[in-house]
This record gives sequence, structure tokens and C-alpha cells, in this order.
Amino acid sequence: MSLKKILCFVFILYSLFIFADGSENSDVQSPPVTETENQNLPATENADTTVPSGTETENQNLSENEKDPEEYDRGFYSIQSSGLTTGFGDRWFFEQLDDNGRPLISVLYEKDKLIEKKTYTYTDGYPESCEVVLPDKLIKIKYNQKRMETEKTIYDAEGKNELEKNIYTYNENNLLIESFLKKEGTEYISKYEYGPENKPKSKTDFVNGNKISYTEYMTDKKIVHLFEYGKEVGVIEEEI
Repeated sequence: MSLKKILCFVFILYSLFIFADGSENSDVQSPPVTETENQNLPATENADTTVPSGTETENQNLSENEKDPEEYDRGFYSIQSSGLTTGFGDRWFFEQLDDNGRPLISVLYEKDKLIEKKTYTYTDGYPESCEVVLPDKLIKIKYNQKRMETEKTIYDAEGKNELEKNIYTYNENNLLIESFLKKEGTEYISKYEYGPENKPKSKTDFVNGNKISYTEYMTDKKIVHLFEYGKEVGVIEEEI
């Protein structure tokens, strides 16, 4: 076989190999894009990527924070050497002080209605008494030099009829040793005794002068003795 025929035969084989490989690769296609993949692709064409301006942001914040002024009443207050004035909503409070900074008069109003009024008097540097005016009653309180209540009397709104009277008596250690209450014609008296370290030892209760109970205080319990017409009628133990 001549050299020319051999070269021609080789060229034909080479051409067949190239065309066969190209036809096989042409059948291989890229996989179609699914909906899931489309969702993951950035939507740069249709998305609104405009950044709001500072003015638009401020206007949005103002609209969100814009409320009815009555809904957020922060109230007011004024502090001076002569007293204090404060208000919130329909309520306002005023307190007048003396030269030593102690309250003399305090009033609390809701709109034009008086809720509470207190008037104080002092003797030798300690509060001697306090008068409390409420819409339905008048209360008068007295104090000792240790600023402890010694008497409290409750009257009707006009201050004419006595509704309740309390008297408190203390020992040298400022411990309550007797309390007296008169209410609706009935008198109640409680007497207290103390042991070491001023711990409660006993309590005796009377109604209109008749003993109704005697309580003994132990470390972990109390024993209550009940009386009727001067005779013990029962005993109750309670844990404390």
C-alpha cells in the first residue's frame, strides 16, 4: 500500500472519531432549574433594593411613637423649701413643710374631690398629733415622745359622732403592754407580758371587763385558754 493511501485511511478514521464524540456530548444537557433552586437565587431584577432615606426613617419613627397625649401623662412635680407639689392624671398632691423640713399640711385631690388631708402639730421636736380627713371619716392620732401612737379616735365625716377609740400603753422598752378599743358600745382590752430578751410571754383578752382568753407563748407553739363567765372552757394549741 502506498504512503498516500495510508495517510488517507488514517485521516478518515480520525474524522469518524471526532464526529462520533461530538454527537455523544451533544445529547448531554444541563439539568433544568427547579422551583426550589429559583427560590434560592437572588431576585436582583425584581427586588426593591432602595434604602430608605433618613427623613423617611424619622417620619416612620414619629408615626409609631405618636400617641394621644392623655394616654401618657408623665405628671409634674415642684420641690421648694416650703413644700412639695406633684400631679399625675386627675390627682394632685401638696405638702407644706415647716422651717425644719417637717410636714405641716398635706392634701390629696382627685379632680375637685378631696381624697385625704393631714394636719400635723409638734411639741419639743416630736410630732404630738395628726388629724386625718377622709371623705367618710375623721381620724385624730396622738403620739408620745418616741413617735409611737398612743391614741387614735375615729369620727364620722362631720367629726361629731365617735365611731371608734383606740388607746395604746407601752413599757420602758417601748413594748406594747395594753391596747384598748371601744367600738359600737363594746370595749376590748388586750394585756401583754414579755419574758427574757423582750420576747412575748403571754396575752390576755377581755371583752367588757370579762376575760375571754389567755395565751401562753412557747418557743415553737402557743397555748390558748378559752374562758366563759370566768371559767375555762377549752384549750387550743397552735404551732408558731
